[in-house]
Amino acid sequence: MGHYFDLLHTDHIWIIEEIPGVLDSLYENIDRVGNCKNCDFTGDLLCDTPADPSLRMRGSLVNDNCTWNPSNIPPFDECNNNNYAPLTDNLMTTELPRICRNNFTSSQIQRMRQTLIEYRGGLLKNLVYLENSIDGSNAGGNLHIDYNNFPSGSTAIVDSGNHIVGTYNERFNNNNLYKHNSWNQFSQDYYLKRTVYIENNVEQIANFSKLESVTVRNKIDGMNFNDGLNIRFNDPWYLKDQYRNQSGMNDFIPFTSPYFPTGAYNQSSGGVFLNQGITPQGQWQPPYYSVKADYLQTFYLSQTGRTHKFYFQGWSASPQGSAEFQNANALETPVVFKQANATVQAKYY
Repeated sequence: MGHYFDLLHTDHIWIIEEIPGVLDSLYENIDRVGNCKNCDFTGDLLCDTPADPSLRMRGSLVNDNCTWNPSNIPPFDECNNNNYAPLTDNLMTTELPRICRNNFTSSQIQRMRQTLIEYRGGLLKNLVYLENSIDGSNAGGNLHIDYNNFPSGSTAIVDSGNHIVGTYNERFNNNNLYKHNSWNQFSQDYYLKRTVYIENNVEQIANFSKLESVTVRNKIDGMNFNDGLNIRFNDPWYLKDQYRNQSGMNDFIPFTSPYFPTGAYNQSSGGVFLNQGITPQGQWQPPYYSVKADYLQTFYLSQTGRTHKFYFQGWSASPQGSAEFQNANALETPVVFKQANATVQAKYY
């Protein structure tokens, strides 16, 4: 492994030919400063690995504690020093017991990283942990990176770059109904699948939150029938089709009153996330639900035998306080549901 990333043995000996046909050996000196320093061009070419004469010595070199303790006198370097203190725990030593070797020096690590980036870039990978999560626990199901599928709780290995990361689970029915709400506790990252740039080991956690039943409807003052009139609702998480396309923030889907949000085109039950879209400090923060009404509704009354016009007057919630509007007097307004079974009404007169 060390050689693959361009490391030499700490006791490497260079063979030079200063005179044609005459070979000579170049040994590393002990000194790291002064005129005797030659660690930049001898040995393993790194100066934070002390000079190592092991290749030139016979007999025992270390004791049972992995301490340098040669049984023979070490050779002298060209400056007449032989007080060697080579590393006995370095992975690039060769003449020492393997049990002693478990470290690299800082310069060795730097060289390996440089080689990895410049010459072995194809090895660079990232670990991505994937999970569907309900209240911090693995909910099961499956996720994907690009077109590769993984069970929840798996780790994928990917190259650095852009990847399509998503969950195949729009909802879970674990006694209560939970729907995909966001990724990594970041509320604005709420689509089931999206493109993510990955360059480190990361987690991609699909968070699921509980749905509560609510009603969106028109309310004609003084009438005991209020159904069948048009109303529109924007659910950013709404699953529109089998291709897993979602509504986003600006796609109002028309329905006839009353409307019971389901969260997906193919579901008969569902609901909304409570307190979605407003911070504890009372600031509106997307994504949030929105409602939209027509200014004028025309409706045939059998009691009078003719069509009547009814005009929008504002939004209300029943019971009072069960929902909050950003602008209750506007035809279109964001809304935050505060309670289960809340009813949001477009009032007409």
